[in-house]
Amino acid sequence: MSNVPRLGGGPRGRTRSNGKLAVPLCPLRLGNLGVVQQQLGELEVYGPEHPEVAITLTNLGSVQQQLGELEAARARIGRAAGIFQRRLGPDHPHTKQARAILESLGG
Repeated sequence: MSNVPRLGGGPRGRTRSNGKLAVPLCPLRLGNLGVVQQQLGELEVYGPEHPEVAITLTNLGSVQQQLGELEAARARIGRAAGIFQRRLGPDHPHTKQARAILESLGG
């Protein structure tokens, strides 16, 4: 498993750590991100533009990267980077980290 940067967050008790990144307690093959996020409760609790949702997007994108689903990973992490940029600003550590991950994916 590659050394993928991890962002923390999300409702407690709904993720587990494998030492590398927070893995949602759901199938790793992600067909519908909205269902996954709804299962995590984040869209209902925070709304689609909240930084907590962006953290989950980043973590899900990292899982997809490890699965070799690079196009999907770029889309998730790109969306997260946009949320961080709008909500936290360009100099926030989460924004910078998401942009660095996206750049490493060629995005």
